[in-house]
Amino acid sequence: MKMKRAAYVALIVLGVLFRAYIFTHLPRDLSVCATDYSVFYAGGKLAGSSSLYQPNAILALLDREIGCHASWAVFIKPPFYAALMWPLAQLTFEHALLIWRMLGILALAAFVWLWPGNKYAACASLAWFLPISANFTVGQDIAFLLLFLMAGYRLIERSSPYAAGLILGLCAIKFHLFLLLPVLLFQKRLWRVTAGLATTGTALTALSFAVGGWHSMIEYIAALRNQEPYYNSGGFDYPNLRCLFHGYSLAFFCSAAAVVLLGCLLIRFGTLATGFAAVIMGGLLLAPHSTLADYALLVPVLLLAVDSGLSACRYLAWFFMTPFVLALPGGANTWTLLLFVLLSMFAIQLIVLGDDHAAYSPA
Repeated sequence: MKMKRAAYVALIVLGVLFRAYIFTHLPRDLSVCATDYSVFYAGGKLAGSSSLYQPNAILALLDREIGCHASWAVFIKPPFYAALMWPLAQLTFEHALLIWRMLGILALAAFVWLWPGNKYAACASLAWFLPISANFTVGQDIAFLLLFLMAGYRLIERSSPYAAGLILGLCAIKFHLFLLLPVLLFQKRLWRVTAGLATTGTALTALSFAVGGWHSMIEYIAALRNQEPYYNSGGFDYPNLRCLFHGYSLAFFCSAAAVVLLGCLLIRFGTLATGFAAVIMGGLLLAPHSTLADYALLVPVLLLAVDSGLSACRYLAWFFMTPFVLALPGGANTWTLLLFVLLSMFAIQLIVLGDDHAAYSPA
């Protein structure tokens, strides 16, 4: 039985109040010093300088601007991202962080507005899903990715593929989370979407060159190699296959192959909505670098699973969205395993029951 509107509203309000209480009682080290946004802010300050990818320059700037920094605070985004952060970096850090979080809330509101299914269920999932809370605690940018994905999907649905590609191209701010997107574009023959995506990619590349010079992308790639100790998943508890298997072992490659095969199956024989879900799940599992906040991308996937014809898939999705998942041992490894199980359940549903997500796909 579907929940009544009043029950959804109560659930949403309780979730927001619960998260707000936790957030307002966080120590400054977590809510300010250890935020990922502090690095984005520093990147904006150093946009166009030769110090953008120098860890010492980032740390010194943060000490000067906010009086503290995390030990891993290095800028590992492409040069264009620093340019995008430049406007907010002209403000004080406190004001910039506040505006950044408010923009994230607006992005989530826009996501709900665009969501083609039950909007109350979408709001409830945003209120209770732990990675959404983590996104705002650390000042990440996943709320914007959710908006880009949903806007791109709806534009395809409304027969505006080139515009969809222009929007989806903005997902380049975390391109490593979308490793299966080319498979979706090829299998669904979304050539005009591909053209729009290429247009945005070209523009962002040009912006990188304009900000950092002709050698900026070479410096960026070199910086990723030199700064690997700061963000290597072997040193942090990241929810992905690389962390689960402690590097690129035989077990990793076997599991990665299984993820790719399941993802390609869902993309090839499923609806567009299922294809997008496969891109998200596969990307999170295969990414060399991911955090709990990145799992906020699962919101549309879990909402699809809740409407699934497979009971086990629905129950797992509901469990994923509750705080009870924290009671499971294993930390990030548990999130990785649960996501692999969810991906497998999507495949089982497609094979046994067929794809029942046609309501989320263009006719």
